[in-house]
Amino acid sequence: MAEPGGEISEGDVLAQLGRVLASADFSHSARLQSFLRYVVEETLAGRGDRIKAYAIATEAFGRGQSFDAQNDPIVRIEAGRLRRALERYYFLAGADDVLVIEVPKGHYKAIFTTRAGHAARQQGDSEALLAGPSPASQPQAVSWAPRRNALAFAGAAGLISLLLATYIGVHWLFSHSSPAPAAAHQRALASSPLIVVLPFSDLGDAPTSALYATGLTEELVSQLARFSGIAVLGRDTANALGPRVDLARLRREMGVRFAIEGSVRASAGLVRVAARLVDTGAGAVVWSQTYDEESGKRDVLAIQRDVAEQVATKVAQPYGAIFRADQKRSPEDPEAYACTAEYYAYRVARSAEGHAKVRECMERTVQRLPSNGTGLALLSVLYLDEFRFGFNARPGTPTALERALGAAKNGVLIDPEDARALTVLMQSLYFTGDKTEALRTGERALALNPNDTDLLGELGTRVGLAGDWKRGAALVERARALNPANSGFYNGSLAFAAYMQREYHVAARLIRLSGAPQYPFYHLVAAVIYAQLGLESEAEAERASFEKQRADFVANWRTEWERRLGRPEDRTHLDDGARKAGFKIP
Repeated sequence: MAEPGGEISEGDVLAQLGRVLASADFSHSARLQSFLRYVVEETLAGRGDRIKAYAIATEAFGRGQSFDAQNDPIVRIEAGRLRRALERYYFLAGADDVLVIEVPKGHYKAIFTTRAGHAARQQGDSEALLAGPSPASQPQAVSWAPRRNALAFAGAAGLISLLLATYIGVHWLFSHSSPAPAAAHQRALASSPLIVVLPFSDLGDAPTSALYATGLTEELVSQLARFSGIAVLGRDTANALGPRVDLARLRREMGVRFAIEGSVRASAGLVRVAARLVDTGAGAVVWSQTYDEESGKRDVLAIQRDVAEQVATKVAQPYGAIFRADQKRSPEDPEAYACTAEYYAYRVARSAEGHAKVRECMERTVQRLPSNGTGLALLSVLYLDEFRFGFNARPGTPTALERALGAAKNGVLIDPEDARALTVLMQSLYFTGDKTEALRTGERALALNPNDTDLLGELGTRVGLAGDWKRGAALVERARALNPANSGFYNGSLAFAAYMQREYHVAARLIRLSGAPQYPFYHLVAAVIYAQLGLESEAEAERASFEKQRADFVANWRTEWERRLGRPEDRTHLDDGARKAGFKIP
């Protein structure tokens, strides 16, 4: 067994691999297990520097030889999951483990350190880093059969450990006295909110009620794990705690800030799910909702997925229940937190007056905290609003669009797997004219988090503008279903999509439902829709409103729409409606 600060043998690594693979964060994911086993084995064999995405996809994931690493982000996505799972493992179940397995960002080679070496590496001491077994302990040639047997033995030992963990889990969580969890607890409180999904209670009479409760709990953990900005405890840890855990103690000893509790009642033909978010410090319920589904009309798996998606979105969105509850807590950086809160207030009204104030405070925040990925993403959106809506435009260079693109790229550099950062990068790229790369970036973000309503709305709008109005509208409709409070914005996008598909009556109904006159383009879209329906006075009023707000846009009509609309036939169709509405365009 490796000693703290001592040499690491191949046997030490294989034994540690077995412990990690049997842990809560890995035991339910065959892909994560295959990924970690593959990179560890290849590193041990001396091939770590040659591990590439193609090899992982074909040899570890079983993808075919036609796998395209450039256009299929599956390995990058799973690499992010792998790194987060390893971090959670060493935060919780592996808090006392001497040997640390890591796969640092930038490559897929595993590195193995002792706790002492890991701490030194975190402080920048590269001499303490071991990229594999030391030359003295690493054999020149390793027989695959003994290695496989060793892995199987380690896996069996890990399985026994997992079964024991279920029995002693609660005792371990609350009686562990190692200083490592306390340090990790402080880090968790200082960064992303740590959340636990407690097992949903079965209150039903039907024999399927317990299955609903178990399945919903599992699905909700998976859905929450997709959101950046939060951390979620693994399933087995939550199951070991049980539904009636002492929340105050959970916060004090593990750093869990929020808990999701719930119940399922299934009877003949009806499933009722009640979910609530609890602040573990105050014990207060900060959000709750009830969902009713007719089980006879839809498949149980579809019901579980839909309810879990709705709960996860309401709770974990940047402006959702956790964000609103967290505003009441004393933050680590009050100025940065207040600026972020002001941004989310601004995005509701989106006025030029609010924009100036928020842009100024967000610039100060990013200047003071240059590694604040969230601040960079939000600042990029503010620069985009300066560009596309004309809010508080600054003359000279760099232009608003150049500033937006720079902030977005820096945000993605900080966290390449943050769906929010990828969303604003997609928007910036689209406006610069690189539509292909923009949509590719948007699809990457969608693969990371298919329930992010900001992403769904923005990607759906870009997909439509690029020419696929049907799929674009479907994405926006999904955003509207998950986030009905922002229906005004979504209805405006859907109205434009309906106009482009020549469904003018549908478009008119949607634009009237939109009710978003603070957006200049609301008036433009309304004008061309009403003009196509022969509603001349309504079209004239909307045209006048748009020209009053964006006379500069009309003067540069051709350039502006070539930047936005991907297909010439769509631009021609828009020009037709604009002329009918009275716009003086070329």
